[in-house]
Amino acid sequence: MKIDLEFYIGIIEDFLNKRIPPKCFEYIYLKLFLEGMGKPTSKEFAILNPLFMDVEAFCDNPELADKDDIGEKELRFSCKVALEKLRQLKKTA
Repeated sequence: MKIDLEFYIGIIEDFLNKRIPPKCFEYIYLKLFLEGMGKPTSKEFAILNPLFMDVEAFCDNPELADKDDIGEKELRFSCKVALEKLRQLKKTA
């Protein structure tokens, strides 16, 4: 079964447009990536997995963050990159 790229695009857009807070995006994306229905193609995985890694590294509390963690600014950048790639992939599909 194919994954729902529109859902991924939608939640990334919601986060980037500040319709959902970072912690909510983190929860939804991790759950979707780990437990979502369907198996991504290799091209989809090549886009979604790096974002997954950044979502996993996200820490919104600077006092708890370590050197491998990223903040909201870096997470937003990663989301923008992934969103552009997903849109391009969707156009070619």
